[in-house]
Amino acid sequence: MQSIIARELKLKYHPVAIIFSEHKPENAHQFRENKWGCAMAHYNIAMKLGKAAAFDRKTYGCIGSGVGLCLGNTYEKNREFMENLLCEEEGYLKSHELVRDFMDNFPYVDIPHQYVIFKPMEMVEAQEETPALISFPVNPDQLSALVVLINFGRPGNEHVAAPFCAGCQSVCVMPYNEIDKEYPRGIIGNLDLSSRKILPPDILTFTVPFKTFIEMEESAPQCFFQKKTWIQIAERLEKNDE
Repeated sequence: MQSIIARELKLKYHPVAIIFSEHKPENAHQFRENKWGCAMAHYNIAMKLGKAAAFDRKTYGCIGSGVGLCLGNTYEKNREFMENLLCEEEGYLKSHELVRDFMDNFPYVDIPHQYVIFKPMEMVEAQEETPALISFPVNPDQLSALVVLINFGRPGNEHVAAPFCAGCQSVCVMPYNEIDKEYPRGIIGNLDLSSRKILPPDILTFTVPFKTFIEMEESAPQCFFQKKTWIQIAERLEKNDE
């Protein structure tokens, strides 16, 4: 699957398709069963190396990844651990009460599929599989373009969100919760300090439901990509890659 947006953004890394499936790609990277691991490490493999990764309910890595990958409420049996982690160890929330509030009000999803797959978008066979989500690894210039583009054909100006959540949650469960909305928002991610250690320091993510990706692709030939401002920024992007 090719993308006008990816071409115009001069992306350094592969856009990542998130696919829910009963089958995993041959030779997909996968954690060992019931072993800790950060799902964003596999996002890194897909975006940097152009290789597929897969998760299931025994190989999702850490507790937050189970939640983040739409595999249900994996916090439920680990609440005390999560309270201590987010409040005491990581210092991400001020009190245990706020951690409990975060867990109680999280928009959990439990997909009716065996596997969650991270796959470079170019590897997606459009006739055989439809991604649930498309995630772009972007620098600030490229992120700015995506924020403008998602608003291009829509009323209003609140079509992007940057929620407090884990890195994997920002590329899977949070954008998944946008799917049924009239105007699904783009989710800015990799704002999690823990996942920032894993992805390159200049990279954030911008993730949208697949139907929103199609909407943005259709807008791409009509929008600012051929205008003076973006052409100047694109030249800067090309120079930075040299």
